[in-house]
Amino acid sequence: MVKMVFYNYKSLSLNPQNDRALYLAGAIAHFFRQNQKAEKYYQKSLVANPNNLIAIKSLSFYLYDVGRKLEAVSVIKQGLQVQASTQANRRRQVELAVLYMRIDSTVNFTFKEYTN
Repeated sequence: MVKMVFYNYKSLSLNPQNDRALYLAGAIAHFFRQNQKAEKYYQKSLVANPNNLIAIKSLSFYLYDVGRKLEAVSVIKQGLQVQASTQANRRRQVELAVLYMRIDSTVNFTFKEYTN
């Protein structure tokens, strides 16, 4: 874990706009219960890449967990607009849709089948 933290912050020092490194810094901060720092890194990741579904999902769940449901819905809607090109990203969008339905039970989704 120490090496991962070291190399992630080294990566950020070389490229402070790396959306994946910013997301990982947020996940590390979240792991250590540094919630405000985690939120800041997740948001910076989305500034660097608004289509980063991992950061969108993490920020949405974080906002939901701390009771900021309206903000979570806004981030979720952003994530549902992303063109998901991989199975992993489509799964993340399904997880976002499930969270959205948990927040607002009047929301219904229709999922289309993807073929690869």
